Amino acid sequence: MDAYEEVLNFISRWRRLGVLQGTTGGLAVGSLPKIGTHAYLHVLGVPLGADHVGRLANLIGTPIPLDFENFLNRANGARFFNRLLSLGGYRTTTRTANADELLWEPWDIVSGNLLDTVARQTNSIYFSNDTDGNPIYIAQNGEVNCRLSNGDLVASWPSFAKFIVDELTRLERFHDENGSRLIDYSKMTR
Repeated sequence: MDAYEEVLNFISRWRRLGVLQGTTGGLAVGSLPKIGTHAYLHVLGVPLGADHVGRLANLIGTPIPLDFENFLNRANGARFFNRLLSLGGYRTTTRTANADELLWEPWDIVSGNLLDTVARQTNSIYFSNDTDGNPIYIAQNGEVNCRLSNGDLVASWPSFAKFIVDELTRLERFHDENGSRLIDYSKMTR
């Protein structure tokens, strides 16, 4: 299975809490009404499309690794466990958009990559952060690395799909069957 299929398989266990299918392809699973009317446990962004992926690569200044490109073509970014893990993408909506539009928008990896020296030095793309706030990068060969701000390696995965599966499995341990936190997030460790 590719990363997108792994994600769909993983988040399907929360479908019983509610599903919102966006008119342009986004998917939100696990309604969290105690948090807000637009709060979902897991959100997959709207498919990006090849020309937007190309535009994203031009703006970042480096090609998008194939596994991540395939994911973006099916989900432009994602948020899991109510934003505990977010995967960046290409932001197309302004901050003045309404809540329905913003539900599908990822955090913008363009600005993060323009400012991140480790991404430039390693020819990688900064696309996420771990629960401690450390940046996560995907290299051109598809390897995913979590690094400290000085570039030291914290964790590594051989592929984007392996990263997704491992991190979602790790984060699931800290939530009950309804997606509620079992512990204070600040006490989470790798």
